[in-house]
Order: sequence, then C-alpha cells, then structure tokens
Amino acid sequence: FERSGSATVDLMFSRAKQAFLAKDTNLALDLLDYITALQPGFAEAYHRRALIHLTRQDEEAALRDLRAALGLEPRHYLAMTGLAILLRNSGNTKGAYKVLVRVRELNPLIPEIKETLEKLRQDVEGQKI
Repeated sequence: FERSGSATVDLMFSRAKQAFLAKDTNLALDLLDYITALQPGFAEAYHRRALIHLTRQDEEAALRDLRAALGLEPRHYLAMTGLAILLRNSGNTKGAYKVLVRVRELNPLIPEIKETLEKLRQDVEGQKI
C-alpha cells in the first residue's frame, strides 16, 4: 500500500510518516495534502490523512478520506478498519460489523478481529439463549 510509483511522492510520504510519528500533525497533513494533489490515485495518502483527522477528532474529514482511499483501493483493509471504527462510534454497529467481516475475509490474521467481531455480533444479533 505504501508505494506510489513515484520516487518523489514516496519520499514525501516517508517524511509525512516521520512528521506524524514526531506528533507534527500540521506538517504531516500539509505533506499529505500536497501528495494527494500530485498523485490523486495514491490510496495510502488518503488513509494516512484520515488517521491524522481521527487524532484531531475530525470524523467528517476522516470519513471523506477513508471513502477516497477505499474508492481507489477497495481491498485496503486498514482503511476499512478505520471506517468500521467511525461507523461504530456513530452508532451504526451493523455497518461496522459488515465492514469488519470483509476485513476478516481480506486479512484473517489481524489479532483482534475475531474478538471484535464476536462483540459486535452480539450487539447486532443479541445474546444467544
């Protein structure tokens, strides 16, 4: 997911990741804005920008970027996971469950996926008698 096909964009993306890790979200966001303008088909840039929006509690912007990432790469299971979190936080447990079922299909090795799905399944379907 992290290769854009452009050495310049890949370098900028690497700098954006470093800025984010250093908690310089303004710089990371500026770099990712520039990357998405330069290479609008690079799904991971939208995903990373969504993560920054999530840390800033800007769920509307995060949702917009997650949708963009998934529009470009429908199998981006990390973007799907972010979408499931937003759906769950907004009270759409059934939608979150459906998204996470798809995540499990794409990457069943995510450690928390089985437990999270079971909790959501109970919320969606109720407790078994």
